[in-house]
Amino acid sequence: MKFKENFTINTIDDRTWEKGVPASEWHTSDFTLYKANAEVFSGEEAWTKGISGTYTPFKSHLHEPSFLACWDTKSDGKQWDMVSHSAFHFEYVKDSKAKHDGVLLKSAKIFADSGPVLMLMLKRGQLNPADLGL
Repeated sequence: MKFKENFTINTIDDRTWEKGVPASEWHTSDFTLYKANAEVFSGEEAWTKGISGTYTPFKSHLHEPSFLACWDTKSDGKQWDMVSHSAFHFEYVKDSKAKHDGVLLKSAKIFADSGPVLMLMLKRGQLNPADLGL
């Protein structure tokens, strides 16, 4: 997690793209940035236009990280008939009486595009348009 902290504070907050730091110092050559407005930038352009374009309009900025997502991308070889992008945001709290390492789960938020799943379920006959209020 030290990498992400270092990247955020010493690269993004320090606006190193304005100082000539190349994308290759932090990103793979095939790095892709997917912005919330549907813009997509790849390679050096992700750094020089994508990331810089996000922050350049602001005179200054500062990140105070409160959330980090991390996962292992190794596959167990299982083939799925459908894959959908999603994210989960879990909030944990410390509780000295909690059974598992003194931690309890306080909330869970799921962020996902249900469209691909619903389309597959419709195609399989697991749903019909009336189930969706159509």
